[in-house]
Amino acid sequence: MTVLLAGIQFVWTVELGYGTPYLLSLGLSKPLMTLVWMAGPLSGLLIQPIVGRLSDKCTSSLGRRRPYIIGGAAFVITSVILIAYAKEAAVAMARIAGLSDDNSGVPGSDYQSF
Repeated sequence: MTVLLAGIQFVWTVELGYGTPYLLSLGLSKPLMTLVWMAGPLSGLLIQPIVGRLSDKCTSSLGRRRPYIIGGAAFVITSVILIAYAKEAAVAMARIAGLSDDNSGVPGSDYQSF
């Protein structure tokens, strides 16, 4: 359990240290940044009781908590990797949605003249 908590603290340290400058470099305004930082505590407030209730009823051969710990760790790792490539993912989604027709690769850049 101590190793798990140390891992969570490490992720929070990285997020708090590099998160704000990275989000600002993506063009997120400071007022919207407060919503980003508020999303974590709010999701924890809503999701933790649900996951706790589900894990209490879990009958896995791994135990009641271990499947959720493994799944949560995989989700956090995937999320951190996706955050690292957020700009590229946004450009790819904009191209798929047809919001970026030019070669600049910036989502919505062809609509900036409006």
